[in-house]
Amino acid sequence: MEFQNHYLREALCAFRYEVDAANAEPALEYFHRFYTALKQDGFTSHEQQPFELTIRVGNGSEAEAITPELSKGHPSLVLCNEATGYAIIIGIGVVSFNCLKPYPGWEVFLAELVHRYLPVYKALNIKQELRAAQMAYINDFDLDADEVAHDYLLHLPQLAELAGAVGAGHASQSHFHLPPATTVTLQTNVLIGQPGTLDRVVLECNAITTAADAADELMLATTAHAAARAAFMSVASAKFKESIA
Repeated sequence: MEFQNHYLREALCAFRYEVDAANAEPALEYFHRFYTALKQDGFTSHEQQPFELTIRVGNGSEAEAITPELSKGHPSLVLCNEATGYAIIIGIGVVSFNCLKPYPGWEVFLAELVHRYLPVYKALNIKQELRAAQMAYINDFDLDADEVAHDYLLHLPQLAELAGAVGAGHASQSHFHLPPATTVTLQTNVLIGQPGTLDRVVLECNAITTAADAADELMLATTAHAAARAAFMSVASAKFKESIA
């Protein structure tokens, strides 16, 4: 593995599909079949039922003209393996392979999780068509008292001409298009600690590659992974890279 001491809080590789709703079986049925296939490997299930809040505004000026409506969103099933730190999330038109700490590196993650369980998911024979693959890395770490975020992230602004200026926090999201079919997003947050606590940095490198003719899941995932890694390498300072080597 290139970096042995990374600051990754989570890594995920997800695939998104367009479901043939008219002909697909009910989601809860293939959720159950997927869990049945994985529970022998130590995965436990946690079903999630999200809700969507819609605010409808009528023509009147009275309070009755504003009507909140609460409806059920798309269900999902989270399968967790506490022994490995791996999790798989299956929803309608999406399957996500997640790794919490410790991240073993792309090749191991791909072999132990994606290569192993993506065929199980595809064997469910859900009536759907591949649309995109996503790769995301979330770095999360504290700064020492004598450090600033720019020591680690080159893309953060500095006010060199403003003597005495001290960073008071940062939040940004940058988007890039990588032809022919990849979008890269960098999301950066610098959280300033209270007296006696350390400042915290969160950097998410996210890449989505949309499907083209004859593309399969692993081809798209490899492209998205390369883009997410390149995004990190572009903004990480030499100090950052040395600290996780």
